[in-house]
Amino acid sequence: MVKEVFLQLHLLFNSLKISLNTLEAFIKETNAELSKPVKEGDLKALIQVMGYLKKVKERQVTTDNMFEPLKQTIELLKTYDVDMPEEVHTQLHDLPEQWNNTKKISVICKHAVSPLQ
Repeated sequence: MVKEVFLQLHLLFNSLKISLNTLEAFIKETNAELSKPVKEGDLKALIQVMGYLKKVKERQVTTDNMFEPLKQTIELLKTYDVDMPEEVHTQLHDLPEQWNNTKKISVICKHAVSPLQ
């Protein structure tokens, strides 16, 4: 029984870290790509930017709603004395703001590239 509980806690912790790390990587990559200028006639760059705009739109609802369950997961893990690395707390604190910034960048980018379509 103890072994199963430990295994479940380990899986929950890994899932939490994967969610945070995946989002952090997505934000960094997306912000970098959406910050690149798209010149008129550069179809390749336009298609690439449109792809990132689509990715932001596709994950918006899921990402907007993921932070509270992640906080609840951390609280649950704390009840079982699972220590959270400082990195997890930092990510959970910083990522919601970074995600909101990514959404703002995508809106600005969308308006900038819409005449080029």
